[in-house]
Amino acid sequence: MQLVKKRQDIVDNCTVLEGYLTGKDAKEKAFAKEIVQSALFIVVYKVNGVNHFAPNEFVVYKNNSMKGHQTNKAPKEIKEVNNAIEKVVGRPFCNDTVESKFKEYLDSLGLDLPANDRLYWRIKNERGKNLNLDL
Repeated sequence: MQLVKKRQDIVDNCTVLEGYLTGKDAKEKAFAKEIVQSALFIVVYKVNGVNHFAPNEFVVYKNNSMKGHQTNKAPKEIKEVNNAIEKVVGRPFCNDTVESKFKEYLDSLGLDLPANDRLYWRIKNERGKNLNLDL
């Protein structure tokens, strides 16, 4: 699968993930929740003003889907995946505020926060503001 090259590629994948999380298909919803909860490298964006989180291993492949994610036979090395995200949105970060927001987000999905260290990328819109999807 081809790696993302521009911000819109990541935005498109975030929109797909949101569709899984809010849709009626139980398998898609369970898949989305599982990959969000287990993520160690995460893209942060907003939906209607609220922080949402997408795992890098889902958003990094152009035009990704549940089927594409599950059947990807040759996953990229984590360094290559992270480099692809960095080229599009910049360097990752971690702080107490974003960790707290991630915990709140998982709580809203009925999930527990795993005891892992995570890194985050904040995706911006074309004006340099935090990306906000109006879904």
